[in-house]
Amino acid sequence: MAIIAVRDSSIDRIIRERQVDYFSEEYDPEVTECALELLEADNHDFLLVYHQEYDDTMHRSGPREEAAIEAFRNHTKSFVRLAESSNRFWNAYDRLIGFIPDHGAHVDAETGKGAHGSDVAEDMDVQHFYGVFRRGLA
Repeated sequence: MAIIAVRDSSIDRIIRERQVDYFSEEYDPEVTECALELLEADNHDFLLVYHQEYDDTMHRSGPREEAAIEAFRNHTKSFVRLAESSNRFWNAYDRLIGFIPDHGAHVDAETGKGAHGSDVAEDMDVQHFYGVFRRGLA
């Protein structure tokens, strides 16, 4: 198992001290490139890949502002690259691919910017997407 995350992000810090290979990268592009290299190397049976741009951007603007939407688009582009790479390099295995946000976001009434961690639907009602692939089929 490997965790590839932005250095000092929550995922990079809170799951430490486990028997996991940790790859702490500068930011999302480096996280994606590291994960692509790990997929090709085929030395792990599970990769957790954590991107940070949307979270950072929605805190500065808002969860539905154009900058945050563009950050989300970047996440989905990276996910597509990772999924395609998984299908190419891990095609000999049964596998599950997931796009799994760790939380939603809402607009903070005081700041007008994005926030999360509250007991509200926007923070807790998040959609996850999965794909199951049989070995030899992409």
